[in-house]
Amino acid sequence: MDQPSSPGRMEFGAAFADGACARAAAAARQPSDPIFAVRLQLARLGTDLNVIAEQRVAWCAYVEAVLRQMELLVSARVEADAVTWSDAAGRESKQRLIRQVIATPVLLSEAAKRLYAVLTPEQQLVGGEKLLHFHRQLLT
Repeated sequence: MDQPSSPGRMEFGAAFADGACARAAAAARQPSDPIFAVRLQLARLGTDLNVIAEQRVAWCAYVEAVLRQMELLVSARVEADAVTWSDAAGRESKQRLIRQVIATPVLLSEAAKRLYAVLTPEQQLVGGEKLLHFHRQLLT
Protein backbone atom coordinates (compact mmCIF):
# COMPACT_ATOMS: atom_id res chain seq x y z
CA MET A 1 0.00 0.00 0.00
CA ASP A 2 2.99 2.29 0.46
CA GLN A 3 3.99 1.86 -3.15
CA PRO A 4 2.72 4.51 -5.57
CA SER A 5 1.44 1.82 -7.89
CA SER A 6 -0.29 -0.31 -5.26
CA PRO A 7 -3.94 -1.18 -5.99
CA GLY A 8 -5.19 0.57 -2.82
CA ARG A 9 -3.57 3.85 -3.81
CA MET A 10 -5.06 3.65 -7.28
CA GLU A 11 -8.55 2.95 -5.90
CA PHE A 12 -8.23 5.94 -3.56
CA GLY A 13 -7.22 8.15 -6.48
CA ALA A 14 -10.08 6.86 -8.60
CA ALA A 15 -12.57 7.42 -5.78
CA PHE A 16 -11.71 11.12 -5.69
CA ALA A 17 -11.51 11.70 -9.42
CA ASP A 18 -13.76 14.09 -11.38
CA GLY A 19 -14.38 16.59 -8.60
CA ALA A 20 -15.45 14.19 -5.86
CA CYS A 21 -12.64 15.48 -3.66
CA ALA A 22 -13.78 19.07 -4.09
CA ARG A 23 -17.37 18.10 -3.30
CA ALA A 24 -16.26 16.21 -0.19
CA ALA A 25 -14.21 19.19 0.99
CA ALA A 26 -17.12 21.55 0.35
CA ALA A 27 -19.49 19.27 2.28
CA ALA A 28 -17.08 19.21 5.22
CA ARG A 29 -17.09 23.03 5.31
CA GLN A 30 -20.90 23.28 5.36
CA PRO A 31 -22.26 24.33 8.75
CA SER A 32 -24.73 21.96 10.39
CA ASP A 33 -27.25 24.78 10.94
CA PRO A 34 -29.14 25.14 7.63
CA ILE A 35 -30.27 28.71 8.37
CA PHE A 36 -26.69 29.74 9.11
CA ALA A 37 -25.63 28.12 5.84
CA VAL A 38 -28.29 30.12 3.97
CA ARG A 39 -27.12 33.32 5.68
CA LEU A 40 -23.56 32.61 4.51
CA GLN A 41 -24.76 31.96 0.97
CA LEU A 42 -26.79 35.18 1.02
CA ALA A 43 -23.76 37.13 2.21
CA ARG A 44 -21.71 35.72 -0.68
CA LEU A 45 -24.50 36.49 -3.13
CA GLY A 46 -24.80 40.06 -1.85
CA THR A 47 -21.06 40.53 -2.26
CA ASP A 48 -21.12 39.06 -5.77
CA LEU A 49 -24.02 41.31 -6.78
CA ASN A 50 -22.33 44.37 -5.30
CA VAL A 51 -25.65 45.77 -4.02
CA ILE A 52 -25.59 49.57 -3.83
CA ALA A 53 -27.39 51.80 -1.32
CA GLU A 54 -30.36 52.47 -3.62
CA GLN A 55 -30.96 48.73 -3.94
CA ARG A 56 -30.64 48.00 -0.21
CA VAL A 57 -34.41 47.96 0.44
CA ALA A 58 -35.02 45.41 -2.33
CA TRP A 59 -32.00 43.35 -1.21
CA CYS A 60 -33.20 43.29 2.41
CA ALA A 61 -36.71 42.28 1.30
CA TYR A 62 -35.18 39.45 -0.75
CA VAL A 63 -33.03 38.28 2.17
CA GLU A 64 -35.99 38.35 4.54
CA ALA A 65 -38.19 36.43 2.10
CA VAL A 66 -35.52 33.75 1.61
CA LEU A 67 -34.79 33.41 5.32
CA ARG A 68 -38.48 33.33 6.25
CA GLN A 69 -39.17 30.61 3.68
CA MET A 70 -36.14 28.57 4.71
CA GLU A 71 -37.08 28.85 8.40
CA LEU A 72 -40.59 27.61 7.60
CA LEU A 73 -39.17 24.77 5.56
CA VAL A 74 -36.68 23.73 8.24
CA SER A 75 -39.37 23.92 10.91
CA ALA A 76 -41.74 21.79 8.83
CA ARG A 77 -38.95 19.25 8.22
CA VAL A 78 -38.10 18.99 11.90
CA GLU A 79 -41.75 18.59 12.81
CA ALA A 80 -42.33 15.98 10.09
CA ASP A 81 -39.22 14.01 11.06
CA ALA A 82 -40.47 13.75 14.64
CA VAL A 83 -43.66 11.88 13.68
CA THR A 84 -44.77 9.01 11.47
CA TRP A 85 -47.44 8.56 8.83
CA SER A 86 -49.35 6.13 11.08
CA ASP A 87 -51.48 8.69 12.94
CA ALA A 88 -53.51 11.73 11.88
CA ALA A 89 -51.12 14.23 13.48
CA GLY A 90 -48.18 12.62 11.71
CA ARG A 91 -49.92 12.67 8.35
CA GLU A 92 -50.87 16.34 8.82
CA SER A 93 -47.28 17.20 9.71
CA LYS A 94 -45.93 15.40 6.65
CA GLN A 95 -48.53 17.10 4.46
CA ARG A 96 -47.49 20.52 5.82
CA LEU A 97 -43.91 19.70 4.86
CA ILE A 98 -44.99 18.69 1.36
CA ARG A 99 -46.98 21.92 0.92
CA GLN A 100 -43.98 23.93 2.15
CA VAL A 101 -41.62 22.15 -0.25
CA ILE A 102 -43.98 22.79 -3.16
CA ALA A 103 -44.42 26.49 -2.25
CA THR A 104 -40.71 27.21 -1.79
CA PRO A 105 -39.61 27.51 -5.45
CA VAL A 106 -42.55 29.79 -6.27
CA LEU A 107 -41.93 32.09 -3.30
CA LEU A 108 -38.17 32.24 -3.93
CA SER A 109 -38.77 32.97 -7.60
CA GLU A 110 -41.10 35.87 -6.79
CA ALA A 111 -38.59 37.33 -4.33
CA ALA A 112 -35.81 37.00 -6.92
CA LYS A 113 -37.93 38.73 -9.59
CA ARG A 114 -38.48 41.72 -7.30
CA LEU A 115 -34.74 41.94 -6.58
CA TYR A 116 -33.76 41.42 -10.22
CA ALA A 117 -36.02 44.33 -11.25
CA VAL A 118 -33.90 46.85 -9.31
CA LEU A 119 -30.50 45.53 -10.43
CA THR A 120 -28.46 47.41 -13.03
CA PRO A 121 -27.92 45.69 -16.40
CA GLU A 122 -24.37 44.78 -15.31
CA GLN A 123 -25.65 43.31 -12.06
CA GLN A 124 -28.34 41.44 -13.97
CA LEU A 125 -25.67 39.80 -16.14
CA VAL A 126 -23.82 38.61 -13.05
CA GLY A 127 -26.88 38.17 -10.87
CA GLY A 128 -29.17 36.16 -13.11
CA GLU A 129 -26.98 33.07 -13.12
CA LYS A 130 -25.97 33.51 -9.48
CA LEU A 131 -29.60 33.82 -8.33
CA LEU A 132 -30.55 30.73 -10.29
CA HIS A 133 -27.61 28.78 -8.88
CA PHE A 134 -28.39 30.03 -5.36
CA HIS A 135 -32.00 28.83 -5.60
CA ARG A 136 -30.90 25.43 -6.90
CA GLN A 137 -28.61 25.06 -3.88
CA LEU A 138 -31.40 25.92 -1.47
CA LEU A 139 -33.75 23.36 -2.95
CA THR A 140 -31.38 20.42 -2.96
